[in-house]
Amino acid sequence: MPALRIYAGPEARRHIEREGLRAADVGIVPGAAGGPKGLVLGPLDRFLFGQWLPTTDHTVHLVGASIGAWRMAAACLHDPGAAFDRLEQDYTAQHYELPAGKRRPTAAHVSQRFREAPLQIRVVVSDSSTTRRPPTPIVRAQASLMIRVADSQNFACCDLANGFCFINLSKAALLHRDYLRYHFLEGSVYALLDTQHVVSVHASCVVKNGHGVLFIGDSGAGKSSLAYACARRGWTYVADDATCLIRRRPGRQVLGNPQSFRFRPAVSALFPELRGRVKLRNGRPTVEVRTEALSQLVTAQECTVDYLIFLDRRAQADGPPRLISVSEEECLRGLYTSPWPPELSINQERFAAVERLLKAQRFRMNYLEFDPAIDLLEQTILQGHA
Repeated sequence: MPALRIYAGPEARRHIEREGLRAADVGIVPGAAGGPKGLVLGPLDRFLFGQWLPTTDHTVHLVGASIGAWRMAAACLHDPGAAFDRLEQDYTAQHYELPAGKRRPTAAHVSQRFREAPLQIRVVVSDSSTTRRPPTPIVRAQASLMIRVADSQNFACCDLANGFCFINLSKAALLHRDYLRYHFLEGSVYALLDTQHVVSVHASCVVKNGHGVLFIGDSGAGKSSLAYACARRGWTYVADDATCLIRRRPGRQVLGNPQSFRFRPAVSALFPELRGRVKLRNGRPTVEVRTEALSQLVTAQECTVDYLIFLDRRAQADGPPRLISVSEEECLRGLYTSPWPPELSINQERFAAVERLLKAQRFRMNYLEFDPAIDLLEQTILQGHA
């Protein structure tokens, strides 16, 4: 049986026989419903939209239903191949915490995942007579308002109570992408997410055999390096320095941003493949590495946390790594912070979300070397879920 069959009416068939099947002759591409069908067509989609159709510059109309509509939306993005990868990953990795006694999520349970009000970000760009990078913005907050002010042309105002942000930027700011992303886009969006939907925890996150593990510790504790060492050993990478606990969802579901790692420059002495350009982030030298450049790594955007690991390398002078049980009270002190003003009335909900996280197994790990520490973690996970 041939891998590909072409069905055509009489006139189209004569044209193909005479001219061949040419991208310039395609006027419409339909995408049918049906999840398995959409996944099976992934390799063909990558060829059609990533290589074949871009050889022409005429308009092609895309029509789709259900997953077919999502396929066509992915095809419109700048990098269709990466977009199809993301679509397939998100589609197959959907996870729902089941209510007690239920074997599958109800329609209402699934709908709840998509009922949250979206954040609103409005950006205005003004002319600029210079290409110089604007100064570092100053951040101030009072009640439900937070402002970032670099100068008269570059500033942002966030309404934390209503999930709204207005950003005014000069064209000069757009020329400095790291400055724009870190100081205005990420800074504003993360603040709105943390006050509206999630609790941001200072922890990296990886997954082994379906069990999420948070590495928790102060800056410099080795969270990113240990997470990367785990990913090199086949673990799934979810988050680097910040993991987001979903507030209005039962269980211990967390979200991450697995698109990059951020390290201190000394990381290249541990992992030579991580050499990169050093940037200043919040005044600290940082090496940022995109995970798409690390071909062997497996990533995911969310997981359920089953282990909380507080890292302590200073307490281990020598010998093998050790795991020491940690009480809920000590865990809570290491996890929960309340940086937002009380006028927002969100602290009770944030605290309840962190309390759910404490139902995971909790340890402090004293260690020196990565491989023995990862061996111990893998053994612990295997024994705990045998």
